[in-house]
Amino acid sequence: IDLGSGGMYSASSVLSAVQQDSMDVTNTSLAVSPDGNYTATNQLLDSLINGEATTGGVSVPRRPHMLSAGNGGANTQYGNQRGYFATTKQMKNTILVGNWNASANKLSTSSSMGPMYDGRIGPDVVAPGSGIQSTQNGGGYTGMGGTSMASPAVVGVHALMLEGWETTYSIPQGTTIDQDPPLPSTLRAVLIHTAVDIVDGDVRNSTHPEIDSDSDATNGTDGLGRATATPGPDFSTGWGLVDALAATTLITDSRMDQNSPVPDRILEAASVQADVQDYAFTVPQSFVDSGEPLKVTISWDDAAAAVQTPATSPRLVNDLDLELVGPDGTIYYPWQIGQNIVDMSGNPISDVAQTPGTPIQVQLPVSPTTTPATQDDYVPADVLSGTGDWVARTGRDHLNNVEQVHVDNGNLVNGTWTARVIGFNVATGSQDYSLVADVPLMTSFIVMDTMDTVDTGDSMWGGSGSDTLVGNDGDDLLSGGSGRDLLQGENGNDQLRGGSNSDTLEGGQGDDTLDGQGAGDTLLAGSGNDVAVWQHGHGADQLDGGDGYDQVHGRGGDGAESFTLQENAQDLVYNTTARLQITDGTSAINVGHTFSEVVMQPGDGDDTITLGDLPHVPSLLVRINGEGGNDVLTAAGTDPGVVRVLFDGGDGNDTITGTQLRDTIRGGDGDDELYGGDGNDSIQGGDGDDVIDGQDGDDLLLGENGFDTLEGNAGNDQLVGGEDRDLLQGGSGDDVLNGDAGRDTLNGKSGDDTLFGGEGTDRMYGGTGDDVLDGGRDDDSLYGNSGDDRLLGDHGNDSLKGGNGDDTMVGHDGDDQLFGERGDDQLGGGDGNDTLNGARGDDILLGGDGDDTLLAGSGADAVLGNLGDDYV
Repeated sequence: IDLGSGGMYSASSVLSAVQQDSMDVTNTSLAVSPDGNYTATNQLLDSLINGEATTGGVSVPRRPHMLSAGNGGANTQYGNQRGYFATTKQMKNTILVGNWNASANKLSTSSSMGPMYDGRIGPDVVAPGSGIQSTQNGGGYTGMGGTSMASPAVVGVHALMLEGWETTYSIPQGTTIDQDPPLPSTLRAVLIHTAVDIVDGDVRNSTHPEIDSDSDATNGTDGLGRATATPGPDFSTGWGLVDALAATTLITDSRMDQNSPVPDRILEAASVQADVQDYAFTVPQSFVDSGEPLKVTISWDDAAAAVQTPATSPRLVNDLDLELVGPDGTIYYPWQIGQNIVDMSGNPISDVAQTPGTPIQVQLPVSPTTTPATQDDYVPADVLSGTGDWVARTGRDHLNNVEQVHVDNGNLVNGTWTARVIGFNVATGSQDYSLVADVPLMTSFIVMDTMDTVDTGDSMWGGSGSDTLVGNDGDDLLSGGSGRDLLQGENGNDQLRGGSNSDTLEGGQGDDTLDGQGAGDTLLAGSGNDVAVWQHGHGADQLDGGDGYDQVHGRGGDGAESFTLQENAQDLVYNTTARLQITDGTSAINVGHTFSEVVMQPGDGDDTITLGDLPHVPSLLVRINGEGGNDVLTAAGTDPGVVRVLFDGGDGNDTITGTQLRDTIRGGDGDDELYGGDGNDSIQGGDGDDVIDGQDGDDLLLGENGFDTLEGNAGNDQLVGGEDRDLLQGGSGDDVLNGDAGRDTLNGKSGDDTLFGGEGTDRMYGGTGDDVLDGGRDDDSLYGNSGDDRLLGDHGNDSLKGGNGDDTMVGHDGDDQLFGERGDDQLGGGDGNDTLNGARGDDILLGGDGDDTLLAGSGADAVLGNLGDDYV
């Protein structure tokens, strides 16, 4: 897919590629910014991957992204680093790929190495990138090499993982990979977890001048050191060589739960500040006997950091910690490289003392040189081997958003182990993450908050089976997983997510969000201002709002989906009122009288939302949003009763038709067609070339940006063109038309209309009726047409023609031309050298200032030249 000139550095380009081409994974094989700089481009890519990015008010779906590490392994690129510190990107959520020479079984000499300037591990992995047959400009194939060839290989592994996910989980549950993809962090965790660790004391098979062979920086350039790859992660090969077979095998390793396949060694959850989540799992004796180590990997798509050039302080925003607890209580910490963790006074802090929220600093042993093109020996060789500072060791990691705990087989025992995820410093409220293990991670369990101290909120994941999760106090995140679950938020502003089966969600007190997700769920909001979420195609949920101002959100996915909103006719058998019913064509929900507002959020795709008659539905606010895609939102000819309806097309070329009563319609971005229907409507075109028809009623039509066509039709309407060249037509009734900026055409049509040209060279037609036309700025043409009209040229060299009727015309500033045409007209030239022609009828001509030409025409006329050399 060609993302256009903006590429991955344009949120709108990415959104378009996802919507129109179903893009699932992306790659960039070129330099992004000078070495070490965390720029706005780095920010954008991190935001696109973690779900923060929006364009035109629409969230961009999260997609994984690969990056080439750069080819500065032996030579400086663009005056930047060479060898170590030479990666040309500083993002956190992407996958940075180095170049592995498969034939030599070595890291390519040209492949840029880490660390990142803030000490993070880079590259993430290496992949074959030397001697690759690739396409060439103009057609054909040729041998190529570099990290630009290695990175696409990892894209291919991602494609295989996504295909495996879709065939294993999505298709059996009736969905697609676009509707329910894994988190990007899940794919990253699987890729890193299954990578083959590389251990090589001379991994590039060459010497390089940035490495000080005798580790003595005081004696000048005394030799050339060698890059190393050590056990665990390192700054030359990252977490190792990608293994496509192992990655696809892990991601498709599944078990059945409630007749649906679920991942056996992967889970996705979320954490908040100071949260401690324990996942118990079993290590069987057969795994111990295999001789293999035990690995558990966590990855999360971190929030974008602040721009920093160069980025020498930590760019990590949300800091999670992973540890494993053995059956005997022994705690195993993850790999980390070169992090000396100290308090704010510079005193070392032990791993066990680094509790959530502890103020810390991270000291790094080696910094990049500021003169890479001329300086050698700034990386001492003794940090690269033995117990050197750049050799991975275990301990808390406060720099990276990937962590892996590795337990040697000699320390393994069979029994119950615990993977513990800790919210050490979660600055943005909540952080989702992915956990991957060598053995099945979890079964169903009951989680209840029993803290006696102040509860700041919990995050709980039910997994498979029928779980009961109770939040108690605090703002909790409860996720049921794949079984039939009971989620009780109780006190606090909670988020409850049912999962793939039929669940019961009870919000309790506080402002809660309840999302049943898959299957038919029961959502009981409780007290507070709550949101109940219903998903298109996910079953018939039972909803109760309880006390407070409660909302129902009807949501869709990326595909073309249809919703219908109507009153429940069955309610009228026993009642005089009816509930609002929302259906997707298969399942339906009923919005009880305890809800105050309905918000339709169909998502991306070309969606259709139809609103039927609602005469028996009690007072309710209904917001019908199109969001992304070319949507059709229609309430044509319907009676909404006392329900207030607001339409918003969002992005795309939308068609919106209002009800018989008063509507508010917003077109949003795109070339939209907006129809008010009967009633006094308010319609805004937004960006794009829009067609707006108020139809019956006294309407307010705002074209806003773009080349818009506005038609008031019946009623006393107000039309405002906005920016660019617009066409405004009043229709019947006494209308007010304002062209605003741009070169506009205004036609009052029938009725006593008022027309303002505004800025730009405008053409204005009064039509029938006694009209007022004001040209405004620039050179305008005004035509009174029928009726006793007032024509005001205002600024500019204007042309005024009265037409039939007794008209009054004033040229004002500029050299104006005034033609009375038929009727007893009054013509005033104002300033400038004007031409006044009374034509037929008994006219009065006043030249005003300037050298004017006054032509009385037929009839008994009165002519006064005023100041200037006039011709009469």
